[in-house]
Amino acid sequence: MGKICSIDEDIMLYEGIEIEKHHVERGSLLENRSIEELDLEEQIGCTIVGIKRGKLVITIIERQTIIRAGDTIAVVGSSKQISEFKERYIG
Repeated sequence: MGKICSIDEDIMLYEGIEIEKHHVERGSLLENRSIEELDLEEQIGCTIVGIKRGKLVITIIERQTIIRAGDTIAVVGSSKQISEFKERYIG
């Protein structure tokens, strides 16, 4: 049986493409903004592919999906895109 990754691990899908998770704090630039409003794909090139909200895991991310304080988001992109995302939104 293969290794099962926990939600606390960052994963490299293949060379140069990564998934990182980030906790959304109250007052974050991400809080209460929709996927459409953030437009990460166009602005940076990365994508939010999952949201953990309490015990709920959301994997169907629509443009109207709102990011909330307390969410943990999974962001996929190149190392450079992830770095830019962190600089802009995580601090």
